[in-house]
Amino acid sequence: MKNLNRSGITILGLVIIASITAALGILLLGVTAGFFNKAVFDLTQETNENIQEIRSILVIESAECNLDSDQAEFTLRNVGMIDLTITRIELRSPEGEIYNSTPENGFTNITKVIRGENASLSIGGCVREGGGTVILRVWYISTNLFNPDHPEESIDKVSYLDLVLQSTPAVQPPTCPIPDNWILVDFVDPISYVTSGTIARDYVRLRVPLASEPEQVHVTVTVQQLPSGGTRSGSGTIDSMSNEVQVVDADAAGLHMPVKITFNPSGGWVMIPGEWTFGGIPYELHVSDILLVWDETKRVVYAALVSLGVGSSGKYRVSITLKDCNGDVIASGQTEVTPVSVGGVEDTWIEFSPVKFDQIYYVETKIVKVS
Repeated sequence: MKNLNRSGITILGLVIIASITAALGILLLGVTAGFFNKAVFDLTQETNENIQEIRSILVIESAECNLDSDQAEFTLRNVGMIDLTITRIELRSPEGEIYNSTPENGFTNITKVIRGENASLSIGGCVREGGGTVILRVWYISTNLFNPDHPEESIDKVSYLDLVLQSTPAVQPPTCPIPDNWILVDFVDPISYVTSGTIARDYVRLRVPLASEPEQVHVTVTVQQLPSGGTRSGSGTIDSMSNEVQVVDADAAGLHMPVKITFNPSGGWVMIPGEWTFGGIPYELHVSDILLVWDETKRVVYAALVSLGVGSSGKYRVSITLKDCNGDVIASGQTEVTPVSVGGVEDTWIEFSPVKFDQIYYVETKIVKVS
């Protein structure tokens, strides 16, 4: 456990989030784009091609190595603004050795992924003797820039993204189907007073770093004081995919921890996780904000950075439980803390078994006084 002392209203700043992101090597989209050096062509043509590349965004929604069939099965989603063509698929070692590829040499028209749609593909050779790491590499290009009759002409315009696979299962298999329109939430902060645990603002802060596609989404936020206190709600519009912290009205000022915060987006969207419980003992210790720590490449959550508002001294047990869409526990962790900064904020790190981000529908924290 690592405790960090801070003071003031319990707001986890963007600087802290940015530093964690940089330290863990987490990227917004978790993709590695490899662009070949371009020859100098007519300026108008080159500008158009650059715009095509900028608008080309492909993500791997899910991927696994099937141990029985030796197939790497994966789903791609085009979240950019133009249609894309998949031109090559590879399985590589971390050192760059190619185990298998489609096609065997060069590039070809494997499939077209229309803007906003998915494509499910597979390639053999992911099971390695003794297990270990296998890298799935997918090459793609704007369909408008690809010449299927002469694919070699497009070699300086293709991009690729990598995903690290394991020859042995690393996380639990998913039980919840992935919705068509999804938004991942990794940070929630109701903004509370340090010593009392009372909510200080009429809005809730949140961050949504990844979604099925960029969109403006209307969200209703409900805040319920536990175990049977008052309920407040508000609404607002957010960008479905942004690395910036956004705010949504909740009209929750005056409620105090523990509280349950629920996000209900409109238009068929699903926010994952959609329900967050902030544990606490009024005027002693409470959870003020929660940041899920995850590997963007594998899209796996493996820890949480929990900020605590300290109102009294003592020894406390802080726990976090993650549940899937059925309400079943899929991961949990806990730690004991003895805060030393009464009237300040302390951050505590809680690890648990890795779990797929898109399987987490409920985040529940709890605080129990030990002595």
